[in-house]
Amino acid sequence: VTGNSPARSVVPTAGGSHFYSAVLGSGILYSALGASTSTQVSTNVSNARSYTIFNNKLYCANNASAVPYFSPLPTNTGTSPKGTITLPGISNVNQVALFDTDGDGEPNLIYAANDGTGPADAGLFKFALESGSWAAKGSIKITGTTDGLKSITGKVSGKNILLYAATWGNLSTSVPSQLLAITDENAATSSISNTTELSVLATAANNTLFRSVSFTPGTTPETTLPVKLTSFQAKFDQHQVNLSWETSLELNNSHFEVLRSTDGVQFSKIGQVSGKGNSTQKNKYTF
Repeated sequence: VTGNSPARSVVPTAGGSHFYSAVLGSGILYSALGASTSTQVSTNVSNARSYTIFNNKLYCANNASAVPYFSPLPTNTGTSPKGTITLPGISNVNQVALFDTDGDGEPNLIYAANDGTGPADAGLFKFALESGSWAAKGSIKITGTTDGLKSITGKVSGKNILLYAATWGNLSTSVPSQLLAITDENAATSSISNTTELSVLATAANNTLFRSVSFTPGTTPETTLPVKLTSFQAKFDQHQVNLSWETSLELNNSHFEVLRSTDGVQFSKIGQVSGKGNSTQKNKYTF
């Protein structure tokens, strides 16, 4: 792919045979995996930061409050957007995560990673579809950053939505770039705020920044369930190793798998311990 800058993001179609790439000033580029050329399917979106595919529609975060979408997925030159979602109160949407909580096949919740024109509006913003319009449902401001959130993705877990977000940080003031996990409980009816449960999964090294976050290719979001592990210990006792661990939160947790390795590379399953399903209490386990 070619354009005025390196590709900012890419999203594959189902099966991974084709992908859409966002390159500044080049519109929407559609490519076959391994091909030497790309098709510019649309010039309407020229400043795209990222793309999201939801129910055979392509949504384009365009560093603005408006998020144009294409339906069905565009493959031919000169395709125009099917419509536009306008998110009130923000102006620099870098990426969106969409969810359908009422089962009608259309998104009714949107979480937007906003670059922000400054620290005041840099952060994560939530919107719900109400009577045909998108209504603001709170925000989580990211203090001390230069450009707020760069990336957002997530998954449904029962009535909750678990989100992952990458913050930009601020190198000049030594505010680190971070990877966050955010749990929006009872997502269909709740609002988010700076009191919403949030944890830091990783902090970037000095003079480096996180740019984006996504789920591992070849898996679906449902393969990872939210369990908050507060401790894990292993102690050698004569001819065996005794394992013990503790959780403070479990959502739809069926079980733990115990894996063992002799070289730290190849692991094999040696046991299984049942989980508590859904729990906000402290639970202790042994193996």
